[in-house]
Amino acid sequence: MVHFMHRMWVPVLSGLLLCSFITGCESDPSSTGLYEYVRKGQAYIDEGKYDKAIFYLHKAYEGAPDSGDIRKNLLYGYIKYSDYLDRSGNIKKAIYYLEMAFEMDNTNKGVLSNLSYLYVKEAMKVLEAGDREGAYEYMQKASELAMMSDLARKNVANYLYNEAVEYYNSNDMGNALTLLNISYAMLPRDECLDFLGQVHYREDRLDKAIFYWTKYVQTHPENQEVMDKLEKAIKERELSGRLGKIELPFFEVEFEDVYDFNKDELKDILSDIYEKVGTDLDFYPPQDTKIIFYTPNSFMEIFQKTGIVRGFFDGNIRMPVDPRVSKSELAGILAHEYTHAILSMTTNGNCPIWIHEGLAVYEQARYAPINMAELASEVKGRKYFKIGAVEKGFVDYSEQLSIKVYYQAAFAAISFIIDKWGWPGLRSLLGRIKDKTHFANAIDEEFFVSMTGFEKMWNEYMSYKFSDSDADQHTATTV
Repeated sequence: MVHFMHRMWVPVLSGLLLCSFITGCESDPSSTGLYEYVRKGQAYIDEGKYDKAIFYLHKAYEGAPDSGDIRKNLLYGYIKYSDYLDRSGNIKKAIYYLEMAFEMDNTNKGVLSNLSYLYVKEAMKVLEAGDREGAYEYMQKASELAMMSDLARKNVANYLYNEAVEYYNSNDMGNALTLLNISYAMLPRDECLDFLGQVHYREDRLDKAIFYWTKYVQTHPENQEVMDKLEKAIKERELSGRLGKIELPFFEVEFEDVYDFNKDELKDILSDIYEKVGTDLDFYPPQDTKIIFYTPNSFMEIFQKTGIVRGFFDGNIRMPVDPRVSKSELAGILAHEYTHAILSMTTNGNCPIWIHEGLAVYEQARYAPINMAELASEVKGRKYFKIGAVEKGFVDYSEQLSIKVYYQAAFAAISFIIDKWGWPGLRSLLGRIKDKTHFANAIDEEFFVSMTGFEKMWNEYMSYKFSDSDADQHTATTV
């Protein structure tokens, strides 16, 4: 399962930085007219008429450019106007006005914080459009300004960290690492060390992952989670020198020397899986997928995973496979784990476990029949299944039913969806889930049926499928 990083809290900048700016003018009798301009400017700000507010505040400033109070009121007007423009989606115009404010006073912390925030926000917009060079220019501006204020520095560093989390969860390690490196350079923090280790580990740069995790545990030796990751990376580095490699179209395969893979057979299997899963989910990874085969003993020693774990995806597909595995069984296991990888990429890690496992078993069944005896027996015994219980069954081993039943039930749920709404329906459902819609709401919105109604139809589907078979003999395949 992918390790997801958590976002940091970033305060709403403008709301925290403006309240102290409204002041009166100095008590010079000659400033009475100027104060009237300030009063009108403030009134227009309250009404949200920022063009008029800036006009009157500027007139006051032109009449007394050396007045600190008048300048503060004008700066306040610029910040309020830029905040409005930002919320309206016009970031560049907001930046233009704050740059004018910065020219008037390059020490004002409110201007510094808001302008650095807008620079980094525009950087993300430009980066999303694919212009890395333009984004980097904005990030440089943001960094230079933010370093002039502790508050701005913290806010910009947190903002970049949060954006790095988003790119990490969407499997874009390049952008995640760029933003994280800038955030870490601006404000070194323990959580950045852990995150840097995680990103480098995902990219299989074990030396760098070990460096950052070692640096972290030097000050936090009590953090067992990071200590475990460090020890795992060290063991993997020791093993990596003994791994053989095969370069295939769309895949990079590594394996211990006990395996004797036929390259042509492996190429045929993976090419078929790549095409079938890609067609089903309408997605083909933009980069080659790395698959690492471990002997069961090595897998358990490095990852400390026991039970029926057949592999996992953390940016690479890692699989414990008996060297004597048959061709059909190997194809089924590869299809299962590759499907997990694609689902993680296409849903930004938001896919619920029952869909993850159900669809992985569905693709596995193309190559090896799935024994459905346990589920068939429960259905024939009039067991009524709920999606929530199936979801819980994958993580709570205190549940009464065998874990095999939950795999089979999830497979049946995916089969039901594909049978009733087709692959287009399932892909649309996954699209809603990608946007962090809860699966119950996604089913309601996509299929126009409540969770209760969905579960009723799904249970009827299973009853029909198992009605004409002996419970202890039932298997299922997909084509």
